[in-house]
Amino acid sequence: MQVQISPLDDIARQYGERLTQLGATKARVVMARAMSYEGAKAFTQVKRDLRKQTDIPRGHIEKGTSFKRAGQADLSTIIKGTGRELSLKEFGARQFNFGTRAKVWGKMQRFPGAFMGPRPGAIALRLGGHVFHRTSASRLPIEKMYGPSIPKEIVKDQAPRAFYDSIPLIAARVGKEIAAALRGY
Repeated sequence: MQVQISPLDDIARQYGERLTQLGATKARVVMARAMSYEGAKAFTQVKRDLRKQTDIPRGHIEKGTSFKRAGQADLSTIIKGTGRELSLKEFGARQFNFGTRAKVWGKMQRFPGAFMGPRPGAIALRLGGHVFHRTSASRLPIEKMYGPSIPKEIVKDQAPRAFYDSIPLIAARVGKEIAAALRGY
């Protein structure tokens, strides 16, 4: 999924004269700096919100997300999420008499009938600490249970809001970058 936002109309209305004064090349540099600066702040907030809403461990979020800065040739910033669904093992799963419990999506969740070993407190080495459930009434087959994945969750709830909230800030940042360019930075 790709989200494209174009705050250029507001920027052209506010700073049109100053940008033409700078010239096409410097104006693109100013726009790229402003978009990269605010985009990087939005990226940090998206990662924080993703952690809060899913309880995915921070290391997985750092590995599974990336940020592409705006350049003169391409005036766009991209926040990208990659990876597959994570095993419930990653969310502190514990086995009890009723099944398994893990902290996923911001709260403790119960998974009745799920297991990690032959009895509570005993983890089967063959299962590697993962959480499984039976797919039929018989003993086998069993299926591994998964929690959230970064690509699915990055476009839900709080995470995209952080990105959208940064859009008005880009216009304000362009003014600061124009001032810096006029001072010679």
